[in-house]
Amino acid sequence: MEIYAIRYLHGEINIIIVLNFATIIIVLPVPVWSRIKKDWLHLVLALLYLCYLTFDLIQPNEVKYNSYVYSFHPDWPKLSVKYFISNDPLGLKNYLNTVTGIQLIIYTSLALRLLVKKGRLAGESIFRANDEVLRSLRNMVFHIIIVVVTFIIVKLCFKGDLGD
Repeated sequence: MEIYAIRYLHGEINIIIVLNFATIIIVLPVPVWSRIKKDWLHLVLALLYLCYLTFDLIQPNEVKYNSYVYSFHPDWPKLSVKYFISNDPLGLKNYLNTVTGIQLIIYTSLALRLLVKKGRLAGESIFRANDEVLRSLRNMVFHIIIVVVTFIIVKLCFKGDLGD
């Protein structure tokens, strides 16, 4: 049986959250083809981090097993193993939660700003919107704000949280 686990797996989950969250900004009606080049900018950090994960993926299975044990069963014995190269040569994984939190705050702020601007153009308050689309977008943004606040509280209160 081969065990495949990567330490800091929660980092990939954070990146997926940010990628999905980035699409919120794109939801408002805008001609699709005029935005495609600009939309790829949302993926730059995720693609760079995906390339950075190669350092984890090239490690032998014993390293991956130790990562699994470290994350989920710290009382189990670890295997003696030699790394080919450090799985985090630049030390970026220590800042992953911070960067994710900052990104989520920026995207949430931009989405809220855009929503308020669209509400003003429609001549409505976002809190008392009669337009169904505006009301729907308002609810979606407020739900995302709740998720972002929950993310920040969990990361601040539970330092050992794996993100699962």
